[in-house]
Amino acid sequence: MEFPEVFAEENTGFDAFVGNPPFLGGKRISTVLGSTYSSFLAAIHPPASKNMDLVAHFFRRAFDLLCKAGDFGFLAVNSIAEGDTREGGLEWMTRNGASIYAAYPNEPWPGQAAVVTSRVHTHKGEWHGARSLAGKSVHFVSAFLSGQEEWSPKKLKANDGKAFIGSFVNGMGFVLTNEEAQRMLNADPRNEEVIFPYINGEDLNSSPDQRASRWVINFWDWPEERAKTYIEPYKWIKEHVYSERLEKSTQKSYQNIMSMWWLYWRHRPELYRAIGHDRWFVRRKVDDGVSPSEPLRRVLAITRVSKTVAFSFVHTSSVFSDAIVLFAVDQPPLFALLQSSIHSVFAWQHSSRLKNDLRYSPTDAFETFPLPLADDLLSDLGERLHQERIDVMQADRIGLTKLYNRFHTEADSDPRIKGLRSLQCEMDTAVASAYGWDDLDLEHGFHEVPYLPENDRIRFTISETARVEVLRRLSELNRQRYEEEVAQGLHSKKASKAKRKPRSQTTTKATERQPSFEFDATPANEREYLQAAEKPADYRVDPASAIVEYLKAHPGWHAKSDILATIGIPDGQWSISIAELISNGKVERQGERRGARYRFQEGGEI
Repeated sequence: MEFPEVFAEENTGFDAFVGNPPFLGGKRISTVLGSTYSSFLAAIHPPASKNMDLVAHFFRRAFDLLCKAGDFGFLAVNSIAEGDTREGGLEWMTRNGASIYAAYPNEPWPGQAAVVTSRVHTHKGEWHGARSLAGKSVHFVSAFLSGQEEWSPKKLKANDGKAFIGSFVNGMGFVLTNEEAQRMLNADPRNEEVIFPYINGEDLNSSPDQRASRWVINFWDWPEERAKTYIEPYKWIKEHVYSERLEKSTQKSYQNIMSMWWLYWRHRPELYRAIGHDRWFVRRKVDDGVSPSEPLRRVLAITRVSKTVAFSFVHTSSVFSDAIVLFAVDQPPLFALLQSSIHSVFAWQHSSRLKNDLRYSPTDAFETFPLPLADDLLSDLGERLHQERIDVMQADRIGLTKLYNRFHTEADSDPRIKGLRSLQCEMDTAVASAYGWDDLDLEHGFHEVPYLPENDRIRFTISETARVEVLRRLSELNRQRYEEEVAQGLHSKKASKAKRKPRSQTTTKATERQPSFEFDATPANEREYLQAAEKPADYRVDPASAIVEYLKAHPGWHAKSDILATIGIPDGQWSISIAELISNGKVERQGERRGARYRFQEGGEI
């Protein structure tokens, strides 16, 4: 602490911060800065997840160090208002006394760096002045950096196990050209058991036929001894993969890679089992009554990073790259639902971005998306739209990206494109009807959308008024469905254990040595100001502390089931912990037995 004297005043803390904090993806914090530092950040900023960007930790720290009625203005990447970074950063802050009074979201960086930024101005305490969003006067600015109050959608168990990211091969040595693959297949027909078409995001969005342009060697989860029996493929990866993996093994993230160097880094068995390819794996899945008895003929796919947000059915004979998200279904109603404007506006709202493109995340865009209870009218519409798109793509030899560029260009009056727009309107209306929203006027047309850059905002879609109303209704429906699932015990730790897959045996490593960062050292300049400086953070993560942190972060009364579903402590530890917290005055209880509710109250010590 360079200036501990600021904490010697009655209103302790800094008056203001201005800056441009660094950003680093949450999962990379431990890789770049060490697991000790990553654990430290998680301890001082609950309930931060491992996906929370480093920039949000700077927001949280600055907020903690502000005095009452202090302000900060920070420039951040646009992910500050997205996903886990929003939930652990701005959303936590606004629940704990922060007021966002001005924001400028999704601004392209004027320099050479290809990033999109958001400027955020925050006040510690209630704000009674004017508020603005992107320079326009508004009554409210949410943690989403929008002008509406919004519920942060929760994952729904009803959508669990349906959407998957493709295989993370992690090594171009596995990939073959058509000529290389054909040579190996001709050398030994048995090689077709380990050589497959390899489809990636570019194939999905740029190819008129949406077929794989390359092939890939895949040894699934096999031991090396079995892989060696496929002479040509094994020899190929020994020459083209082994040395690359050996070099990667010096990096902290890939320390164990040589123990499975002939396999993909993430071969996604859950995906291929869900589409009926369990037979390829050594470790077979116990029959769960969910996986198909026969392999699916086709599955639904979308490129993970794209402005197109276009779904397509693709055949299951390929290996799918990690640039694709797959849905283990082959039925047209889900295609109609996901390709609708109703789902598109939800995905743009709740997924993160890569530059100006949508990064479609199964966890944020699908697992939180409440599905309609009835979809009888969607099957025919979905099949028609899918086939009519194919007809145009193949006739004009264009891919999905160019097709949707034309779809969103008002000057394109090709009868086939106009037909696709008309079919999209019909399908959107049917989807709204499936939700019971017959009162909703979608107002299709060419509209400016707020989630794209100013020079590329015109899209054929629903109106802004309809977009905001759709998001509001989906948010409320997510809340209702989540509360129903919690009441059914589907989000308890016991339920999670019942679904959890058994882990394969692994070798225990020696504890990794980490730098201490001298967290316990006393800064030289504190001296007489040491007593005035902020109280050191309490880094305990025992059950009682977890309960307190949840209740502090969520003011008001809460049921036991809600608390346990979030913090994940065993049910057996609840009674002892809550009794202790009530006796020392840290938690207050209202009601008895199943009707009991709990809230945090100041005073007392754990």
